[in-house]
Amino acid sequence: MCFIARKRGFILITSVIFMLVLTLVVVYAVRSATVYERVAGNNRNHSQAFQAAEYALAQARGALVEEPPAVSASGCTGGACPKSYDTSRFDSPAFWIANQAATCAVNAACNNRGANKVPVGTPASFPSATGEQPRYVVRELGTASPGGKSCNFYEITAFGQGSNAQSASILRSVVKACDS
Repeated sequence: MCFIARKRGFILITSVIFMLVLTLVVVYAVRSATVYERVAGNNRNHSQAFQAAEYALAQARGALVEEPPAVSASGCTGGACPKSYDTSRFDSPAFWIANQAATCAVNAACNNRGANKVPVGTPASFPSATGEQPRYVVRELGTASPGGKSCNFYEITAFGQGSNAQSASILRSVVKACDS
């Protein structure tokens, strides 16, 4: 009879150890699922920011095709900057957020230029969870005359923000606009 009692004690200890190992496996699985969910969320936010910056870049290119912006000699206003303006300061998302007057939001009045002018206040806005519209800055680089055509070169810097303030994307492009 003493032998049977020892067997039951061994089964009890084995069961407790098995349940402990099973609990650790479940805890690890839940933690790794949570980490993967965070990674997927961060990828989504980055993708939203990149798409917003691409949208602003496309809006700026469209504005250049319609009518190049009037450039102020003193600094950036309404998204237009002179040649002498140092656009390296636009490499920081904090600068974009703090200096909104120097930039042009895609749903702002500075986009209402050219033959296809849209009434002020009605341009399409980019759907954003944060409410932060993508913005851009156009800097005039100079002119050239290849083949007898007069061409202007512009640097476009675009900013887009994802679902949260920590996800931002800044894109830069050079555009050549020639007279036809």
